[in-house]
Amino acid sequence: MKLIHLSNLIKKSFSPREMAVVFFEKEMQIKTGTSAYFFNSEAKVYLDFVVAHFERTSEPLFIANFQEISNKQEDFNSLMAIPIMNRQQVFGFVLVVHPTKYYFSFDSYKLMQSIIRHSSLAISNILLREQLQDLVDCDHLTKLYARGFLDRTVENSVQEDESGIFVLFDIDDFKKVNDQFGHQVGDKTLQLVSNIIREEVGNKGICARWGGEEIAIYLSNIAMVEVLAIVDRICKYIPEKTNPSVTLSAGISCWDQQGNIGYQSIFNRADTALYLAKSNGKNQAKLYIANDELLLKKEFKKPIID
Repeated sequence: MKLIHLSNLIKKSFSPREMAVVFFEKEMQIKTGTSAYFFNSEAKVYLDFVVAHFERTSEPLFIANFQEISNKQEDFNSLMAIPIMNRQQVFGFVLVVHPTKYYFSFDSYKLMQSIIRHSSLAISNILLREQLQDLVDCDHLTKLYARGFLDRTVENSVQEDESGIFVLFDIDDFKKVNDQFGHQVGDKTLQLVSNIIREEVGNKGICARWGGEEIAIYLSNIAMVEVLAIVDRICKYIPEKTNPSVTLSAGISCWDQQGNIGYQSIFNRADTALYLAKSNGKNQAKLYIANDELLLKKEFKKPIID
């Protein structure tokens, strides 16, 4: 059983308004099959409540009126949370919610317990396979995704999504950091830059080590203005939070279904824009766009970073 199949079964059986599949690993991880709602700050009250419950006990949760517990108006009142068990330990849970009070019946509660209990071993095996796959898909130094994983993600996105934006960052004068301070400091700098980029991108996209001191991010079905704001924050924070202080240059490319562009061209355009940013003095970002089948390099009137 795949997680998406379990998610579909839960949705079909209980018709929740929103649902989440959560695992406890080094930190709480929200998994495939989870509603978009649970990636927003509004959902924190429910996730924190359920996590705190399962830190105390392995008993499932059945709440008909969450407002009585929180003592304030909430988005959802009915809640069921069933633990995912392995060797008598809680290692995750499935959560379903609905705004209507007393929406879930007690029979539904018992049925959901049965489904999760009988699926726990399969879910545990899925998690193990994901962990093994992570060893292949992740870069050892930065803990970002590896280049191959990003390649596959963008290639699939071009086939399935409406649009996407690719950003290629390069740490300016990184060789000087290695030469002056040593490769150990260089590695720590690269790790810090990677962490900052990952934190700013969050759940909106994926981050990968492109090679050397280059880091790429890819975001699908998102407005350009939102991505530019993310790039702006990243380029602002990096010099402030790194020691020795470093800056970034960035090349940005975008596509949509009207553009009829291959995924390799997306990479090439971002690389061209990055070269332009480097050539024009570094510490800035450039956007590469297409207009009426004529490829244009569009420069910002000033660098994103002041």
